[in-house]
Amino acid sequence: NHQPTADATAIALDTDPVAVGQFRTSGQAHLWMYDRYSLERLLEEAGFTGIRQCVAEWSRIDNFGQYRLDIAPDGNVRKPDSFYMEGEK
Repeated sequence: NHQPTADATAIALDTDPVAVGQFRTSGQAHLWMYDRYSLERLLEEAGFTGIRQCVAEWSRIDNFGQYRLDIAPDGNVRKPDSFYMEGEK
């Protein structure tokens, strides 16, 4: 019962066009990755003000918590390793 490792999966994605296509259309393909500092700079360059880091459950948008965008039905954050920032324009 051999389970593929992350390395084996990455190699398969690099060499199998069907796997690459499925991954790229799965909604999980990230073309860019930012840290808090670089995303804040990018938002400033785009004209946003009042930029701040926040949490999945909170925003300056009224009643934001009711939308439960990144919160599972049990109240847990869906992807706890994500970070959240917002700004105003």
